[in-house]
Amino acid sequence: MSLNLDDVKKAFLDCEFPFYKSLEVEENKAVCTLYSIKSDFYSTIMMELSSYEKLIHQISIELIKFRSNEMLIDQTAQTQAESIAIHLD
Repeated sequence: MSLNLDDVKKAFLDCEFPFYKSLEVEENKAVCTLYSIKSDFYSTIMMELSSYEKLIHQISIELIKFRSNEMLIDQTAQTQAESIAIHLD
């Protein structure tokens, strides 16, 4: 079963993550860029389009990685802000 652009869009909505752009589907692969609403962080991902279930699984894994990176960025920014505040006292 070959998935199309609408299937990929639906999969992102099913994963509750509509924050992507530059979605392209070619043959059995999709490529898009995920972007953060919290920072300027983004990540380009490639997904196999062999089945809808596998697509959901791939998106879920990519979102876990993406959100982990967002958390690291947030923690780093918070640590830097605390360090600056300490030095200003």
